[in-house]
Amino acid sequence: GGTTNNGATVTFDRAAPTLNPVTVTSNNTNPLYAKVGDIVTLSFTSIEALQDPPTVVFLSTPGDNRAGTVSGSGTNWSATYTMQNSDTEGDVDFYIDFADIAGNSGTRETSLSSGSETIFDRDIPELTKIDIYSNNADPALSKVGDVITLTIIADEGVQKPTVTIAGSSIANSAISGSDGDRTFTATYTMQNSDNTTAGIPFTIDFSDLANNTGVQRTTLENDADGLAVGFDKQNPDLDIVT
Repeated sequence: GGTTNNGATVTFDRAAPTLNPVTVTSNNTNPLYAKVGDIVTLSFTSIEALQDPPTVVFLSTPGDNRAGTVSGSGTNWSATYTMQNSDTEGDVDFYIDFADIAGNSGTRETSLSSGSETIFDRDIPELTKIDIYSNNADPALSKVGDVITLTIIADEGVQKPTVTIAGSSIANSAISGSDGDRTFTATYTMQNSDNTTAGIPFTIDFSDLANNTGVQRTTLENDADGLAVGFDKQNPDLDIVT
């Protein structure tokens, strides 16, 4: 540093500023993902005070990049962006241009220094296979005590679905698979209290990891035999013949 005629101190700064850490998250209930309308927040800290404001751009469709809304001061900053339907799916990419108070420019930052990327998913999940069968000798029929199995296959990784069979909610423990899987099976043991029917009803509610909600399904899809499963709880009677 040096001293001016009025006694003020002048500090010489020739070092370029750097950022650490640089992290990203979203306001989705699963902060590793974002869907249309979710807000992505990029947070970064510099080793010294920066000029106000740094430039933060979220990279969307080529030629249509979006400026983030920057807030903060000194060494602590953040930028937010609301995801649009026209944005490209996948990792939410960005760049940060910044300079210190002396005007030294830092190297454009394009990567995180810690944490995980936020993945943008705008597509509604779909079920590509819904198959139902019974462990009865005839898999298209069932009686009290028979086990009904509903096989569910999605077109992408989804959260464990919410399922009803014969009007009864299926416990998570009776649904195989974990969040992020594409294939699940739900099982239910038919009860005497269930209604006799030619086709046991079911419902499937499901969402992907970004919480995009699929359309509730109540019908079969690419079922192996295309048949519903009937339920008969009435014991047969024999007429007396003399």
